[in-house]
This record gives sequence, C-alpha cells and structure tokens, in this order.
Amino acid sequence: MTNVGDQVGKSIVHGPVLGTAAVGGSALATGNSPAVPNVFHFAQMTEMLVEFFGPLWFQHGQLAVRYLKPLKQGEELTAKANIVSQSDHDTQRLELEIWCENSGGELLASGTASCLWSS
Repeated sequence: MTNVGDQVGKSIVHGPVLGTAAVGGSALATGNSPAVPNVFHFAQMTEMLVEFFGPLWFQHGQLAVRYLKPLKQGEELTAKANIVSQSDHDTQRLELEIWCENSGGELLASGTASCLWSS
C-alpha cells in the first residue's frame, strides 16, 4: 500500500449508475414515477469507498451524508470524493469530501468520510 500522505489530493469516482425504484407498473406507465430512495445514494457512495479502501472500510470507515435533492427515476447518479487531508488525530486516517450528483451536475447529497489507510 502506498504512503498515506501520497493519497491527499486524489479524486475517486463511482458511476454513473442508473437510478431505479421498485414500484408498481402503473406509476411507471403514467410518468409519475417516484424519486429513487435516498438509500441508493448512500449505497453508491459506500460501494465507491469499499472499492478504494478495501476491507479496512468495514472496520475503520466513517461516513456522514446530508441528502439535498432526490434522484428521479431513470436519472443517472455519480458518486465522487476528494481526499482532502490526513487526520490531525490519526496520521493513518484519510479525510474525504464526498458527494453525489445527477447527470446534469446537480448536487444530490454531500458529506464527509474518513478511513484508515493502513493498519
């Protein structure tokens, strides 16, 4: 694994992923389909973090997210993060700014994440 300090300033991306909600056919047929549940945003951000940090994410990862706008049925969502710093309290912990946006670049959710880079 590379040095923790070498990771600061890097960006990571997951997606785009097509948003779908499990609903009855009538809502889809009329075009009045619901918003995709916010858990979809969270799942895509978590998947991106697991891909980047590996198994360490499950023991040492932290994620705090604020949902700002729903993803509409059939829209694409992309999860993104910037590694902004090493923790002041634990030099092996990376701190990230994390967010999701739709294909139009609208911000749907934002927050922070952190995880140990090596144990």
